[in-house]
Amino acid sequence: MGGVIERALVTAGIFVVPTLLLVIWFRINNRRVEWRPLLWAGLSFAIYMLALRSTDVLPLPEFLAQWEQNWVGKSLALLATCAILAFLPSVGFREAGVRWAQNAGSLRPVAVTAVMTIVGATITSGLISSSPDLSREWLTFQATMPGLDEELFMRGLLLLLFHQAFGKGMTIWGAETGWGIWLTSVLFGLLHGVGWVDGALQFNVAVIMLTGSIGFIAGWARERTGSLVIPVLFHNAFNVAQAFV
Repeated sequence: MGGVIERALVTAGIFVVPTLLLVIWFRINNRRVEWRPLLWAGLSFAIYMLALRSTDVLPLPEFLAQWEQNWVGKSLALLATCAILAFLPSVGFREAGVRWAQNAGSLRPVAVTAVMTIVGATITSGLISSSPDLSREWLTFQATMPGLDEELFMRGLLLLLFHQAFGKGMTIWGAETGWGIWLTSVLFGLLHGVGWVDGALQFNVAVIMLTGSIGFIAGWARERTGSLVIPVLFHNAFNVAQAFV
C-alpha cells in the first residue's frame, strides 16, 4: 500500500507543480486566471488517473488478469473522460474536438508534419536502441487504446479547460492556441517519464522530452484542425511504429 501512496503523490505533483508555476507566472505578470476551470482540470486529472490506475489496487477477474496490457484501466479512463464531457456544463464533446470535420486548409500541413515526425522519431529511436515488441496484444493495444484515451483527455478535455483558465492569444504554425498547449505537453511528458519505481523517484529525461514533443505535435494538430481525428491517428501510428524499433 505504501508504494501506491507514493505513486499517487508523484502523480499529483506532476499536475500541481507545472500548473502552479504557470499560475504564479500569470500572477506576476498581472494576467488573469479563471479558477473554476482550473479546479475542474485538477479534479478531472485526479478522476482520470484513478480510473487509469484502478487495476493497481482492484482485483480483476481471472480472464481479464491474463491480459498483459492495461485494457481495463484505459477503458475506464476513457469512460470517465466521456462522462465528464457529457455532464460538466462548461465543456462538451464538440468543444473538445470530437468531430469529423477539419478546419479548412489544415489537413495537408498537419498530415505532412505528422508523417515526418513519425518517420524521424522512428529512425532516431532505431539508431539509439533496438528492442522491437511485435506481440499481437502489444500491437493491437498500441494501435487503439493510447490514442483514444489519452488524446480525448489530454488534447480534448484538459486542453479545453486550460484554455478556459488561461485563455488563448497565441498563433503557432497557423493554429490559434494558448498556454494550455504548452502545459498539456509538459504534463504528457512528465506522466511518461517520471515515476515511483522500486521505492525511488525516477526521471527519464529522454522519455520526457520525446513524449512531451509528441504531445505538443498532437496538441498543435488538434488546434490546427479543430478535431481530435488526426491526433488520435498520429498518436496510435507513432506508438505502432515505435514497436518495430
